[in-house]
Amino acid sequence: MPIIKSTLTLKELPPPPSDKKEWPWTEQSQPLPERMSDGSEWPRISIVTPSYNQGQFIEETIRSVLLQGYPNLEYIIIDGGSNDNTIEIIKKYENYFSYWVSEPDKGPTDAINKGWQRTSGEIVAYLNSDDAYLPGTLATIAKTFQENCDARVVCGNELKIDSEGFVISESSIEKVDRLSLLHLNLISQPATFIKKSTLELTGGLNLDVHYIFDFELWLRITRLGSMQPIQRLLAVTRWHNDTITTTRRSDVGRELVQVISNELGIYPSSLTRDEIRQILFKANRLSMSLHLEKKKFFASIKYALRAFMLLSAPRLGLEIVQEYYRYLVKPIKSFLKKNKLDTSIGRQIHWSSIAKEIMLYR
Repeated sequence: MPIIKSTLTLKELPPPPSDKKEWPWTEQSQPLPERMSDGSEWPRISIVTPSYNQGQFIEETIRSVLLQGYPNLEYIIIDGGSNDNTIEIIKKYENYFSYWVSEPDKGPTDAINKGWQRTSGEIVAYLNSDDAYLPGTLATIAKTFQENCDARVVCGNELKIDSEGFVISESSIEKVDRLSLLHLNLISQPATFIKKSTLELTGGLNLDVHYIFDFELWLRITRLGSMQPIQRLLAVTRWHNDTITTTRRSDVGRELVQVISNELGIYPSSLTRDEIRQILFKANRLSMSLHLEKKKFFASIKYALRAFMLLSAPRLGLEIVQEYYRYLVKPIKSFLKKNKLDTSIGRQIHWSSIAKEIMLYR
C-alpha cells in the first residue's frame, strides 16, 4: 500500500455524505509544492490512527489527514476489532493507507505502538479516531522542525469540540519542559508531533499506563531534549460521552498521581523539597476533583487528605473545602445552569468555521 507522494485533492477521494459540508468534506488544504522553499524534500510524516467503534467520527478524521495537501505522507490505521460501521468506512479509503488492520488488541497504547513500529517517517504522531487536524497542520509541522533542528517534539494549540463539532474552548501553551508538565501545564495530544529517532529512544508508549499514556511519554521525552511549542491551531479534540477522559475520569486522576509520583522518584533532578510538595499537591487536588466529578466522594477523600498534608498556604485548604461544597450542591444547580450551557457563545461556533478562517492565511 502506498506512501502518498503527491498532494491529494477532493476529486481523488470518495465523495462525502450529502449532508456534510466545509472542511474536511468539501474543502481542502492548499496543495504544497513538490519541495520545500530551500529545495529539500518534505520530510515524511507518519500518522497512526487507533480505532475502535468510532464509526460516527472516523471518516472526518481520515479526511482531515488525507486532505492536508502534504506530498510525503504515510497513514496507518490500527483498528481493535470494531463491530459498528468503522470497517466499512476504513475500506472506503483503504487505497490511501500505507497499512491498516482490524484485530483485537490490548487497548490504545498497544494499537498506537503497533502502528508506530510500522512507520518509516522522520516525524510521527497519532490522531485518535474522533479527533481531526485543521488545514495546513502537516506543512506547519514540517517547517517548524526544519527551523528548530534541535527540537525533539513540536506541539501546537487545539480546539476542544463537542460531539456535534461545536467549540467548547481553545487551549494553548507557551512553554514546554519537564517542570511545566509536572505542574500540569498540559500539551495537546493531537497537536503534538515527535521525531521518529526520539520515539525510538523512549521505546514508545508504556503499556502499563492505560489512561494518561501520552502525558507519561512527554515526561520521558523531556529527559532527552527540548519540546518546541508553537502558537498555531493544529487540531481539534472531541469531548463526548464515550471518551476515556469522560468515562474514566477517576481512573485518570488515580493514574496521574501514580505517574507523577513515579517520575519524581525515578528522576528527581534538581527540584527542591518545596517544589516537589507543590507538584504533588496539584496532582492530588486534581485527582480529588476528578473523583468528585464521577461522584466517588469517599475515594476522593484520600486525595483530599493528601493534598491537605502538602498544603503550602492556608487559602489552598479553603479552596479544597469550597470544591467539595460545589460538587455536593452541583446536582441542585445543574438544572439552572443547563440553559446557559446550551446557549453559550462557544457552542454557536462550529469548528469548520474556524478551519475556513485558517485556510485564508495558511
